[in-house]
Amino acid sequence: MFFPQDDSFFGKIIAYSQQTFFGGFGTSYTASQKIVPVETVAFALYKRSILDKEQVTYDETMTQCEDTDFNYQLIKSGYYLLRHPQALVHQYRRSNLQQFYQQMVNYGKGRAKFLLKYPETLKWYHTLPLIFVIYPIFFLITLFLYLSGFLGLNIFLVFLIPIVLYLVMDLIYTIRIAAKLGNWKGIYSIIMFPLEHFGYGWGFLKGLLWSN
Repeated sequence: MFFPQDDSFFGKIIAYSQQTFFGGFGTSYTASQKIVPVETVAFALYKRSILDKEQVTYDETMTQCEDTDFNYQLIKSGYYLLRHPQALVHQYRRSNLQQFYQQMVNYGKGRAKFLLKYPETLKWYHTLPLIFVIYPIFFLITLFLYLSGFLGLNIFLVFLIPIVLYLVMDLIYTIRIAAKLGNWKGIYSIIMFPLEHFGYGWGFLKGLLWSN
C-alpha cells in the first residue's frame, strides 16, 4: 500500500515507516519487489463462487483483523495469498499522532482476538509486541535498583544495551525516511516507531487479557 500524492505529510511519514522492516516486521505493509506469499491482503476482490464453495463468511464481531480472519478461512481451504509489486493500493493514513497511536492499539487488540480465535496461527514474532510493553517496566525497576545501590553497573548495562540498540535502529530508519521525503520534518518518524510498537503491544496485551 502506498500513499496518494495529496496525502498529508504526516500520512506519508506513516507510510514510509510501515514499509520498512523496522516498522512492518515483514508484514504485508513492507515494501517488496517480489511476488511473495502473505497471510492477508487488504482491499482485494474475490470470486463469489469460491466464497460460496468454501463457505467463507465475514465475522462482523471482529472490529480489527477482520480481513485477516476472512483470508485465513481461504488459506485453511488450501488457497494461497500473494502480494504482487505491481498491484498497488493508495491509502490515506492517519493525520495526527493520537489517531495513529489509537489505530495501533486497535490493531494489537484485533491481532490478539484473532489469535484467541485461531490459536494454531501463533508464531514467535506475534509475541514481539509484548516486549515493548513489558521490557520498559523491567528497565525502570532495574534503573531504580541501580540508582538505589542494589544493583551493580554490569547488570544495569545488560538491561540498558537493548534500549540503546533500539534507539540506534530508530535513528537509522528515521534518517532514511527523512532522506526519502527530502524534508527534515521526516525526523518525526523517530516518534512514530515507538508509538507504533508500544501502541500495538499495549493493544495486544489488552486483547489477550480483556478479549471482550
